[in-house]
Amino acid sequence: MILKWKQCCAKKPGVKAGSLKVLLKMLLANSLEADAQEYQETVEAIREALASGPGKPIEQYIAEQRAKHGYPDDWPRRDAVKEVSPGVFVAVE
Repeated sequence: MILKWKQCCAKKPGVKAGSLKVLLKMLLANSLEADAQEYQETVEAIREALASGPGKPIEQYIAEQRAKHGYPDDWPRRDAVKEVSPGVFVAVE
């Protein structure tokens, strides 16, 4: 996010040009606001996904990824992932 000095100062009456401290505070506030909004959107997306019920089977996902990216038929190698809970897989080093 890039804000020009004049854009920041125009929003705040009485802000003197050249006040780096004010500019930094405004940039930080804008960044924190954007982070909070992104967090809320992520939480909402997760809630919607959980409310929609179970996802697609892992076999279907793997087949789609093979077709989409041209991965070989043995991708992913079965010894490269392990199921840590039903339907949740992690890479094994």
